[in-house]
Amino acid sequence: MKHSVSVTCCALLVSSISLSYAAEVPSGTVLAEKQELVRHIKDEPASLDPAKAVGLPEIQVIRDLFEGLVNQNEKGEIVP
Repeated sequence: MKHSVSVTCCALLVSSISLSYAAEVPSGTVLAEKQELVRHIKDEPASLDPAKAVGLPEIQVIRDLFEGLVNQNEKGEIVP
């Protein structure tokens, strides 16, 4: 029980820190009222678990999630 409370507190702290930083928008810039990013994927992903991803829809979503964390070099090897 004690472990789950500390994990929950840590998760709340990390989420509050990440929410406090946003992109800097130059003054005078008018933003759209509703801001959303739309990504066209032909079919619904069957799973978002990287270990179970076998189809193109799953791979597209997982690649988007991990973009920026890792990349591939010219040999196709994963690099940080």
